[in-house]
Amino acid sequence: MSRAARHRPLVAAVASVVVFASFAVSQDERFGETTDVVLIQIPVHVTQNGVPVRNLGIDDFEVREGRKKQEIVALDVFDLELAAQAGDEATEAVEATVPPAIGRRNFLLLFDLSNSAPAGIIRAREAALDLARRSLHPSDLVAVGTYSKVSGAQIVMGFSTDRAQLEAAIDGLGLVQPFEQLSDPLRLNIAEVKYTDDSLGGAANATGILREMLRDLSTFTARNTRNQLKAQILDLSANLDALAGVLDSASGRKQVLLFSQGFDSEVVFGTRDMERIAESAEDANQGNFWRVDAEELYGASDAQTSLLQMLERFNRSDCVVHTIDVGGLVAGGDAAETRVGSTALGTQRLDRGHDGLALMANETGGEFYRNFNDLTEAMDDLLERTSVTYVLSIRPKQSEMDGSYHPIQVRLKNPPKGADISHRPGYYARRPYSELDPMERVLTTAESLVAGAAGGQIGTNLLAAAFPGYGSASNVLTAIEIDGASLTTGAADNMVPTEIYTYAFDGEGQIRDFFSQAVMLDLYKVGYRLERGFKLLSHLELPPGTYEIRSLVRNARTGASGLAVSKLKVPDYVEGEQALLPPFFIEPDDLWLVGMADRTRAEDVPYPLMGGGGKRMVPASRPQLVSGQRTPMLLVGYDLPEEVVAEGRLVGSDGSIYQDVDISVEERVDSRNEGDRLMTTLTAQGVKPGSYHLVVTLRGEGREVSSSVPVLFGG
Repeated sequence: MSRAARHRPLVAAVASVVVFASFAVSQDERFGETTDVVLIQIPVHVTQNGVPVRNLGIDDFEVREGRKKQEIVALDVFDLELAAQAGDEATEAVEATVPPAIGRRNFLLLFDLSNSAPAGIIRAREAALDLARRSLHPSDLVAVGTYSKVSGAQIVMGFSTDRAQLEAAIDGLGLVQPFEQLSDPLRLNIAEVKYTDDSLGGAANATGILREMLRDLSTFTARNTRNQLKAQILDLSANLDALAGVLDSASGRKQVLLFSQGFDSEVVFGTRDMERIAESAEDANQGNFWRVDAEELYGASDAQTSLLQMLERFNRSDCVVHTIDVGGLVAGGDAAETRVGSTALGTQRLDRGHDGLALMANETGGEFYRNFNDLTEAMDDLLERTSVTYVLSIRPKQSEMDGSYHPIQVRLKNPPKGADISHRPGYYARRPYSELDPMERVLTTAESLVAGAAGGQIGTNLLAAAFPGYGSASNVLTAIEIDGASLTTGAADNMVPTEIYTYAFDGEGQIRDFFSQAVMLDLYKVGYRLERGFKLLSHLELPPGTYEIRSLVRNARTGASGLAVSKLKVPDYVEGEQALLPPFFIEPDDLWLVGMADRTRAEDVPYPLMGGGGKRMVPASRPQLVSGQRTPMLLVGYDLPEEVVAEGRLVGSDGSIYQDVDISVEERVDSRNEGDRLMTTLTAQGVKPGSYHLVVTLRGEGREVSSSVPVLFGG
């Protein structure tokens, strides 16, 4: 191994937390287009005596599918621990970007409400809240799920960095009905959270209600015959098997933390009662075979098969199941509650449940935590071992989109002594979007939004501008432009079901507002209007602060999607903060097919860009300009100086100044309600075709304020 080969990924490893450094694979940067290449990404953890092994390079790994060696076309490194130490020095070496889900740690907090005592679940919830508040890294993606005999396995909250929503999901465990009460179709925003300085969220503590609900649930499922216990194990296995299949759609390695008291292992593997075994043997010797119960001796074969198939499904979906015995989380007087008729598996189930929980962990490469009263302490080892992720990318030959499973092996060529390598055992071939389970579609869409990587198959642009609103919250106008040709590709019957999701993420990764809109476009009726595309106008309500607005557009039939991202600073208008909104280039009414999103209370929020005669002005999200041509431009500002000079410049994609442009102020109209409006014209000479950012600055009375908008110059 050469020194250079080991040094290359080290540069990536010491990058900042939001650095996801890639080597080898190049991408097509043309707007709205991606190359449809099958690229399989394999997250790998390498440890030595429980400590992550660092400084490994692309030549240190080998990947095989069967007997065939696969070429590793890229190696990505994501190191949480070194990132915290690197500070600003690392960002000079590697460009900081938001890492995709494949390079992050994914945790699913899964609560078994049926096979656990109420006191255990209450304590498990407390432990999970402590974990969420103190141990998780800001980039970790966390989801919350539940299993019960009544509702089956459900994902209550999808994988997200929003810790306030995570706390709300845990705090109201089992009380939120995802399909009935939630307005967010992606399960990222499950409760209205009151943000304060000293708390993740303000969700009400529902301990008392939850305890009573769990008691009722335990009573409902409490049956002490073997057949009923077997039926419950079969139900648990079937539901978790389906959940594992859904989780395969989420990128990266998933760490599933299952809070449960387990199941009666004797139902699955047979009795350990030596007296009963001796009695059965005596009956068999005497020919009294009708007295010998094979399932009692050897366990239920159908339950064994179902359980092992479920665990194999978790393995194949790149899920590691860590089981936490919630009986061990119970302390003091509550301990008796776990043994006296409080669960479905009876008074002896507590000890027998350990075997089942240990099996689930062992078969998936996880850990079984027995009698741990401090889950945070128990998780320290896991968090340490997974703090460095190597992502290997291979490009196998094009395969059918049939969902078939392909086993793989990842090896270290020259492993350090005592090194242990952990990776997914294989991957599933892609399936057509139309064949995905509804929850799989939810997870893949939510993942794209949380990752925030702009681009995709559908050309999408986004403009966001913060106008004064009611109280401290601003009325943020959003204009989402969708390229017509890429949106309608694959429209076999001239009907194009379109889904649009827009979310506002603050600097902590929390969702402060969102909206979603489903639109059915009938090409027979509106096809001629889609020559340019479809534009959706809507709004968000956001308090002062800095945000990233992300809009995802999906063709719900083909699965093609596009994501647009816009940075936004919302001024404090109540305090009179000076502001200049993004430059507006008003377009003709008939250029796009234009629609308004259907938002609750939308009738109370006026459209902020009105022209003469009460006519709505529709701004371009990504203006298309022509070099040498005078183009009208509207500037809207607040608390601007009486006399201003407007300056403009074009900035290239690399952040360098390309050239200055001429801006002439033709007219100014001051309005208390609509801001100071400057009608200007912009002229740029000798601009080469391409994408730029137009930065406009107003100066006057010793003050200045700037804003920008992405623009495209044609040939």
